[in-house]
Amino acid sequence: MKKSAYSFLINNKDNNELLTYINSLINDNLELNIEDIAKKSYMSKSGVTRFFKDYGFEGFKEFKYLLINETKQNKTSNETLLSEFDREVMLNPIELTAMINDDSVFEEAYNLLINAQNNFIVGIGGNHSVCYETKTRLERFGFKAEHNFDQHGMFISIANAKENDLVWAFSYTGESPEVLKLVKKAKDRGCKIISITRNDESTLTKMSDLIFKLDNSENLVRILSLKSRTAMTYIIYKMSWFIYRKNPEKYEQLLLNNVY
Repeated sequence: MKKSAYSFLINNKDNNELLTYINSLINDNLELNIEDIAKKSYMSKSGVTRFFKDYGFEGFKEFKYLLINETKQNKTSNETLLSEFDREVMLNPIELTAMINDDSVFEEAYNLLINAQNNFIVGIGGNHSVCYETKTRLERFGFKAEHNFDQHGMFISIANAKENDLVWAFSYTGESPEVLKLVKKAKDRGCKIISITRNDESTLTKMSDLIFKLDNSENLVRILSLKSRTAMTYIIYKMSWFIYRKNPEKYEQLLLNNVY
């Protein structure tokens, strides 16, 4: 059976002071010096060597060699995984979406928001999660907001909307039939429309008063829709930050009032 110094350390670091100290050195990228380790662990160098021999290693030297190499391999593997996922799915969509939506768009959205009596947040499928997040964020700042998973229920609410009420429409393609039906009804009621979409030539954008553009690098044949959801969430989180910055004293008090 192949010896693993890394597994031995991780599995036993909480039960032994010697291993606890070695683990802290590894985490801080510090040198594994037997004299220092022996001193900090109140042991002799020979005692440290015997400890590792008792657990199947030839001594501290072999344990150190195996541990350093395994740690490097694990770190390289994790960095490769993280860099691929973080850059492609998390960082790129945020960077690209930020580049095409400057603060003037958020400023205009804020002005529409404070002039609306009600906010209706519409979307379908996986976008329901972003819609619900938007609803919660707006409510915490004291704005009336509604999102209904039932499209008919949402249609009824919008059918009773007032002029200048605000609709936040989430559709990556800008062509989701269910969303377009709700937006058309909202337009008939005199509502303002903010669309969050990748396509500035879509049916949705043509009906919109304001457009938040999304990174459009995700293939339209989407299985997980990770990148589009990341971009949408970025828009909502930055909008929340923008609202707060408009009047920190007012909005901080509102946020404190609704802490559960």
